[in-house]
Amino acid sequence: MGRPPKYTTVDELENIIQAYFAECDPHIEIQTFIEWKDKKHTKQVRVEREVMTEQQPYTMAGLARRLGMERHGLMEYKNRDKFSSTIKEARAKVGEFNERLLLSGKYATGAIFNLKVNFGYKEHEEENKPPENPIIFINNVPAPPDVDIK
Repeated sequence: MGRPPKYTTVDELENIIQAYFAECDPHIEIQTFIEWKDKKHTKQVRVEREVMTEQQPYTMAGLARRLGMERHGLMEYKNRDKFSSTIKEARAKVGEFNERLLLSGKYATGAIFNLKVNFGYKEHEEENKPPENPIIFINNVPAPPDVDIK
């Protein structure tokens, strides 16, 4: 943490974070289309229309880019008392988004990767792991004389 903080106030940081999430959320924007002006398709015109955008995924890399830093730098802000709760809240929102993707079945592989890399999620491999303290059964009890064990 040798570098001075890029942001000096919590409000400044929160405003940029909220702008990032707003950019990702569906919203109306003006888009330009080229259409034919006549039925013979001889003249084209530019037409502007309001269009509802699609939800874009929340990502830690995207949030860091919007803040003008690398993902690692964003994680360093989490450790600064002044910005800690703001960054933790933003991370929680990104994490929740990825959990919802995972549970919806949509883009599950990417969501799993994101949750592992950015949020420390791990898969349990208990079924494939040998037990730490295996129970060993030893039967040294002699068979009764009237029982044939062959």
